[in-house]
Amino acid sequence: MVEGSQPATLFRLRAWPVPLPNEAKVAVARAAEVSGIHMSPRRAANSSVLVEVMRKHSADANVQISSCEKLHAIAARDAEAVAAAGGMAAVVAAMLAHSENGAVQRAGCAVAGLRACAPAIVAARGEGAVLGAMRAHPGDAALQRTALNAIRHMIEEGAGKTVIGAGAAADVVAAMHAHPAQTEVQLAGWRALRAMVFSEVGRGAVLDAGGIGVTVEMMGRYAGEVALQRAGCELLHDIAAGEAASKQAVVSAAAALVGPMTSHGQDMRLLHVCCEAIELAGAGRGSLTQSERWARHDSNRKPQADRIAWRLGQHSASVQRPG
Repeated sequence: MVEGSQPATLFRLRAWPVPLPNEAKVAVARAAEVSGIHMSPRRAANSSVLVEVMRKHSADANVQISSCEKLHAIAARDAEAVAAAGGMAAVVAAMLAHSENGAVQRAGCAVAGLRACAPAIVAARGEGAVLGAMRAHPGDAALQRTALNAIRHMIEEGAGKTVIGAGAAADVVAAMHAHPAQTEVQLAGWRALRAMVFSEVGRGAVLDAGGIGVTVEMMGRYAGEVALQRAGCELLHDIAAGEAASKQAVVSAAAALVGPMTSHGQDMRLLHVCCEAIELAGAGRGSLTQSERWARHDSNRKPQADRIAWRLGQHSASVQRPG
């Protein structure tokens, strides 16, 4: 038997959930009441047990994998209980200690990818662990998808400057290029990029990383998938709302905004986003005609949608011509 494997074996065979004595239930409930956190006493206690096991057997990858998986199951229902027990910090520590172990990284990213876990992951400075996992295991689509979710959630939690400064934009684009056949990776990637572009620094990072290029490429690949077309157009729309350099970058990709109009003319939300993106990108060089603005109102008639798409085609051609 390999040295160090015994704790993992014992841990995996242990009954689950962890039996919780009555006095422990009372203590956990009182602690939760005093702290103002609403959590299940059993989940809080189980999280504490898991964290303690992870600390005692920090060098055992199997223990870390199993513990992360169980913490994920608890956090999906009660993230506050896991956070209160120090679970997110323990997950980040496991990922940093076992950076080459794909299973540990996958289990850790699954926890970090839960929206409710974002505050505690940010507090634990988890961006380094998440980005490190993406860079060390670029071929793992499941890991990349949950890591992309974690990036978006961390930015939405207020850690945008840190996450973007660590090079996350390039990691997102790399994940999208590496997994072109995985639609969930593409959607998660666009959502992560979109979270970045609400600041000038974020827009610059996305442009420098090739965010528009990968968007145009994947929209072309999935021309028939309305959900992906909408996600790509929404990203271009938000970039176009920025400064002159951002607008010009979207102008160069105007065809990607026009294409979905013909293929998915019945989707009024998509039409609205495309129309507004073209208008934002073309600011100072003409605006949309009234016919194009019809896309923002109620019209599910295909002939009218076709007319709007045709007019957008004319408009995109005009904004691409030099002044």
